[in-house]
Amino acid sequence: MGLFGSKKTPEEILAEGRELYGDFNFAKALKVLDKASGTLDGEPDYLIALIYMYCHQDDSITRKHLRIAADAGYEEAAWLREILYKEHTFTAEELFENGNEAYKKKKYKDALGWWEKADARGSANASLQLGLLYENGQIVKQNTEKAMEYYLKSADMGNVTAQCLLGLRYTTGKDGIGQDQQKALEFFRRAAERGDDASQFYLGVRYILGDGCVKDPARGFEWLQNVSRKMEKRRKMRKRLWQKWEKQQLTWRLQSRRATLIISRA
Repeated sequence: MGLFGSKKTPEEILAEGRELYGDFNFAKALKVLDKASGTLDGEPDYLIALIYMYCHQDDSITRKHLRIAADAGYEEAAWLREILYKEHTFTAEELFENGNEAYKKKKYKDALGWWEKADARGSANASLQLGLLYENGQIVKQNTEKAMEYYLKSADMGNVTAQCLLGLRYTTGKDGIGQDQQKALEFFRRAAERGDDASQFYLGVRYILGDGCVKDPARGFEWLQNVSRKMEKRRKMRKRLWQKWEKQQLTWRLQSRRATLIISRA
């Protein structure tokens, strides 16, 4: 039992199951681990699958629990599943891309399902996408509170678009979120430090105006100059690419004309 006789936590159940498994007491281990099935990133289901594979030789149950463990992100289960059954376990980003492909084909419910699976596996892009869906009421019923949960989840995983978006949300206090200029500054700062152009611009303006922070024009202009330098660098790169393309087109036209003259004189 847990503390003061309370119900055991999944962590306590797993610890007991591991111990029984290590002592080769597989019958008891199964009973214990079954209580934690579907939790703790798949490890309980992985151990259940091993017991059914080696002791009971029940292929269908082994397969079922390997799938549960693999879908929860347990790498050993994904590897064993692919070796035994040739069944590929999608990575979080593969799940996200599957959602994108389904969306392009206008299979919106399928897209939602893929993105939810990707989010459960830790895809910051999927969390952001779900946040956008809930904010705009697309595919799902509009729910601003849920949208914010997904944005925060994505931002915590380092997604700069989510961080910048949260900076804007806390700036305006849109949809009853409530203005919080210090939080806005913090999210812009996090995204700016990871190289997001828009966040660097917003952060620079905030330091110049003292919005949510102590005025620091020098620091603000430094961020704005950083954005300006990057934009100029990209402009020059685009110009070089355009010139290269024009040169290739000119070469192709000259070669085509030369070939036409040779054929006409033949």
